[in-house]
Parts: sequence; C-alpha cells; structure tokens
Amino acid sequence: MGRAKRVKKSKNPFAKARRILLDSYRQSLKSGSRIDRLRFELVRSMVVQKTYEAMGPGDRWLGIAKVKAEMHKAREKRRKYLEDGNEIFSEGFLFEGDPELNRIRLELDREANSYWRFLGSFRTHIPGLGYAVTVKKTRGLNQDSCLLYGKNGERAMALADGCSTERFSSAASYLAMKKLRENIGALLIDPRGVIRDISQDISGVMVLGMKDMYMGIASLGSTTILAGIPDGSRKSVYKFGDSYAFVQFDYEGKTMVERVGHERALACIAGQPCCFEDCMVEEHIRKGRKLILTSDGITNPVARTNRKLAQFYRETPDSIIVAERITRLAIMNSLKTGKVDDMTVVIEE
Repeated sequence: MGRAKRVKKSKNPFAKARRILLDSYRQSLKSGSRIDRLRFELVRSMVVQKTYEAMGPGDRWLGIAKVKAEMHKAREKRRKYLEDGNEIFSEGFLFEGDPELNRIRLELDREANSYWRFLGSFRTHIPGLGYAVTVKKTRGLNQDSCLLYGKNGERAMALADGCSTERFSSAASYLAMKKLRENIGALLIDPRGVIRDISQDISGVMVLGMKDMYMGIASLGSTTILAGIPDGSRKSVYKFGDSYAFVQFDYEGKTMVERVGHERALACIAGQPCCFEDCMVEEHIRKGRKLILTSDGITNPVARTNRKLAQFYRETPDSIIVAERITRLAIMNSLKTGKVDDMTVVIEE
C-alpha cells in the first residue's frame, strides 16, 4: 500500500502505477493463494485512486486498472471455459424442443462470461454521472453486473447480484443489465413493470422451458436487481432482492448517509418463476445529493455501511475516492473473516 502512495509524487504517474501493478501481480501469481490475490486487489484499488488524484481530469487513469499479463491469462481461461461449456451444454443442458432458445442461451453465456469476468476487477466512469467498480471473489466468475447510463438527458444506474449456481447466475445478472440498457426509456416511465418483465425474461432463458426442473429452479440462475434514477436532488430507487441503496444528504450542516429499503431480502429474486405483484418491487423516493448502489459483497463485510460512507464523504466529496475506499474496506474485512463475495459499488458523481 505504501508503494501506491508514491504514484502521486512521480513525474509519470501512469508509468509508475503500471510498474507497481505488474510487480504486485507477479508476486500474487507466485503463491496463487486467496490471501495474496485479495492483497493484490487492495494494491490495485489504491493505485487506481492515487493515479486518478495525480492525473486530474480525463479517464486515462482508468487504463492502469487493467494488467496486461492478467488480461492475457484471462483470455486463455475464457477460451478454455467456452470449450468446456459447449461440452457441458451438449450433455443435457439444451432444450430439445426449442433451438432458438438454445441459441439465445449459448450466445448469452458467451457474452456474459467475457474475459473481464476473469479479471480481478473492472471499473468504468461516466464523468458527470457516476463511477462503478466491481471486484470478483478469488475463484470462479464474477456473478455481479452493473450499469451506468447517461445519454440524451436520460440517466440511470443499476446493479445485479447473481445468486445460486455460479455459471448461470453470472449470465442472469448480465442479462438483467443488458435488458435494462435496452429499455432505458421504459424504465424511466414504468420501472416496476420493466423489472418484472426482465425477471420473467430471465426465468424463461434460465429455466430452458422447465426441462431441467429436477435440478431445482434456483440452481439454474437468478439475480437481484437494484436500479436507481438520479434526477437532480430527487433519487428514485427500485429494489428486487437484497442489494442495498444509500443516499447521501446534509442534516444540520453534517454529511449523512441513509440506507434505502428493507433490511431483509424479499422472498423472490429475478429469474425464479413466481407471481410478480407490485409489492415485490420496492419503490423508494429520497431527497439527497449522491445515490450509492451496493451488492451484499460490500454491505455484509462492512458493518453499518451507511456510517462508513458518511465518514468517507466527510473526508472527501469525491465519489470515486469514496467508492475505492469502501471497496478496500470490504476487502480488508473479508481477509479477516475469510468470507469473500463479489463486490460491486455504483456511485453517483
């Protein structure tokens, strides 16, 4: 972590950050242990933050979040994964009565599990809208997906936290975000209806015509959906499952952060065939300055997450730095307990 702080003092912060990341990554590969992989993610998060602080406006600093050696390894792993996946599908996961559904499922699987899901982390930034960071657990696919959308005056942010079987829930969470992006206009008009429709779409693709019911419905892939529509000081939040949203606001001159929605998960999650009544999609309207969406990979290891977010915002108004700091705290706490989940934060800038 100390090495990362040298980035700001370097004449070429980008080159310095790249060297630190590559050296740290090579060290983590030597042991291949879960702890060393998580420690590398701590270094990467700090390096990303310090490079951002040093390089100022523009998004070139985001390039150092990727490590070339790791990307090459990830592409090779993805190639093998797809080869193995085709064999698995041929052994009974295909629905004989609907070749079109099979085609959609295979195509979705390839898209959802692209090489970046094998990387340790993925970051995206839309200036003026927000910042998103997702860190996968040490093994397997990243079951989280996220969305930042800001075009033609339309603004939306969302995340999906895949549940159940790793491979299929990864595809389910990706499909949820893909469908949201394709239906931004409808989402702004009828958010509940869009989320219910998406859940039914996921159920149709995941269950494959109910052929594989013997595996159990949940085992085929399901996901939470958390969507936020920031409209100035008015924040609209739509929850389907146990992912959490927070809103930052000022109270008597002090920065506060409030958690939005119920503490416990609702009974249904997207992808499970069930009744879709209005009450199943929580709707919340809040006044505030910043909207923050998190998966339970953040909220579970960080007790009283709203207080930690408020503390970070009091120390800096920069949402990118806050997102990186809350992610690092979740990783550090996961190192202590040994319980690691995919971690995702989508935060309004």
